Formats: sequence, C-alpha cells, structure tokens
Amino acid sequence: MITQIQAGKAFDDLYRALTGWPVILLIGLTNIKARYRRSRIGQFWITISMSVTVLTIGIVWAYLWKMSIEEFLPYIAVSYVIWLYLTGVIADSATVFSAQAHYLREIRLPISSYLFADIVKHLIILGHNLLILIPVYLIFGSPFTIHSLMLLPAFIVVTTALVAISMIISVIGLRFRDVSSLISSIIQIGFL
Repeated sequence: MITQIQAGKAFDDLYRALTGWPVILLIGLTNIKARYRRSRIGQFWITISMSVTVLTIGIVWAYLWKMSIEEFLPYIAVSYVIWLYLTGVIADSATVFSAQAHYLREIRLPISSYLFADIVKHLIILGHNLLILIPVYLIFGSPFTIHSLMLLPAFIVVTTALVAISMIISVIGLRFRDVSSLISSIIQIGFL
C-alpha cells in the first residue's frame, strides 16, 4: 500500500516537474529535432507521412465500404490523427526511462519530467499532424457545430488521463521489458 509519505513524495515530484516546464519543453523539442537531424524537410516528414497515410487509407477504405470519399476522408483523417497521438504516448511510455537514460545519469530532474517531456514530444507531433486537417476540411467542408467547442475540454481530459496511464505503464515497463512489445501488439490489433 502507498503510504502518505510516498504519496507526498509523488505529488512533490509532479509539482517540481510541472514548475520546471521549460526543461520539459526543451527535452521534448530535442527529442523531435534529434529524430530528423540530417533531413532537409525535417519535422515536416511527420506531416507528409501522415498525409499520404490518411489519403491512402481514406480512398481504399471508402472504396471497400462503398462510402463517399467526401464523407469518409474527413472522418478518417481526424480519427487517425487522434489515434496516433493516443497510441504514441502509450507505446512510448513503456520505454520512456530507458530511452532517457542519458538524461537520468547526467541531470538531476524529477522523474515525472521525462514522462511529461515524452508527452510534449507527442503534442508536437500532433501539432504537425493536425496541419493535414486544414486542407481536408477546406476541400470536403467543415462539419463544425456548437458541439465542436467541447473539443478543447475533452482534449485536456484525455491528455490528463494519458499522463496517469503513462505513469503506470512506465513503471511496469521499467520492471518488465516485454511490456513494450505487448503494448505494440495490442495497439496493432486495436487499430484493425
């Protein structure tokens, strides 16, 4: 059972991590930049790759399910962008501490800083992927209604839940290295 002292240390770690948000942002940005360091297009490979994937899936699945592309493509674009955000955070959380081992050895930061930095990385990727929704909704029309205003509060709730899920998975993944493979398999099955 978690004692009050352990719970106090956990909340203190979260508080120190959140007040050190510039470091979290820097680590998240550094992880993205390192991934695309020698590329001419850089981080926009994320957007290009997502555009091709959404277009391909949208056209093929609309044809297979005999739906109009105008109706199906905006739906699949939003769904796939959000799906990749959710699964990216969950999948990376299993290996977040081993991936950030160089920081853990060199810099004394709150442990939860590494989880938040990983979520920042995925928020940046989400930002790149959201760019493809602009042409999709300009071409196929925007189904925005008054209910669309609930997107921001829903996104905040989902991201908060992802933080909690990431904390649990990261601790389990630190102890059991097979968790990463298990989560990847579940995500692939979940997509289909």
